Amino acid sequence: MVKVLPTGLAFVSDLQFGELTQSKWHPVAILGRYLAFTERLVYRNSRLFGGIYVIINLFSVVSIYCLFKSFFKKESSNKNRLWGFALYTFVVNQALASNQLYKVAREIRSDLMKNDLTVARSNLKALVGRNPDNLNETDIIKAVIESVAENTTDAIISPLFYGTVLSDLAVLIHKLANTMDSMVAHKNDKYLLFGYVAAKFDDWANFVPARIGMLLLIVLNPKRAKDIIGNYLHDGKNHPSVNAGLIESGFATVLDIRLGGDLIYGDKLEHRPILNERGSLPDLEDIEAAINLSKKTVSVYLALVAGIYGIFYLKKKVDRKYE
Repeated sequence: MVKVLPTGLAFVSDLQFGELTQSKWHPVAILGRYLAFTERLVYRNSRLFGGIYVIINLFSVVSIYCLFKSFFKKESSNKNRLWGFALYTFVVNQALASNQLYKVAREIRSDLMKNDLTVARSNLKALVGRNPDNLNETDIIKAVIESVAENTTDAIISPLFYGTVLSDLAVLIHKLANTMDSMVAHKNDKYLLFGYVAAKFDDWANFVPARIGMLLLIVLNPKRAKDIIGNYLHDGKNHPSVNAGLIESGFATVLDIRLGGDLIYGDKLEHRPILNERGSLPDLEDIEAAINLSKKTVSVYLALVAGIYGIFYLKKKVDRKYE
């Protein structure tokens, strides 16, 4: 239960309070400035230098964090164990983005209810990398729901997975991969080659959590299991992202809506498959439905992990009793 408790506390804290500060000294802001510095240091328009960028950041961030932790592991004491618990909770909390994701999605929904497409398009930039300038109301709604779906795994389930199954260091590495992806993995002339390795690193960091997310949708909707799998095999697997296609097609199926389709990403047209062609076009109410589905998916994950840890904990107690 050692990992489940701080991870669960981190999620509850993030869901209820979100980012407590957005100052320049925020850990994620510091990480962003450091990544911008290393980019300026090594940038060349090639995959090789993009790989060097990833290696430098991975080695340096992991080394600094391990060195920082080593100062508090010189002796075993209740004080150090409490410090370790607090640090674990803090790292997982900083990697999560549930509150911010749901908050922005609802703000855009509110903008659309006021028929303010200009503000909705502006707010959409906080969620997606596509060009929002010419999107109509339906396109904006689709973009919001797709972002909620994808970030359910990337920004919520992934940190929770690494926090409950592996370690705080694994959570930090995932956050690093996610941040590098958001900063340099853009499909434009400057970053198409340089950001390639960062994009692949992020894909692999989210590979297992994305598949867990799809399985959780099936657990929540067992009667739709055939449709969820079928729509992924028919449409989702053709998505340019090895992970987003899974969860987005799953959300589209469960919500009975149609997602996907061509979009402008950066300055290029990107052809994407239609997800769940038989579904109806999404409306404003589907944004809230997507948020609720995201919350249920995450809650089931935490409940299942807590249950598994609980069973092993009780088994260990029983085994000790009869030794």
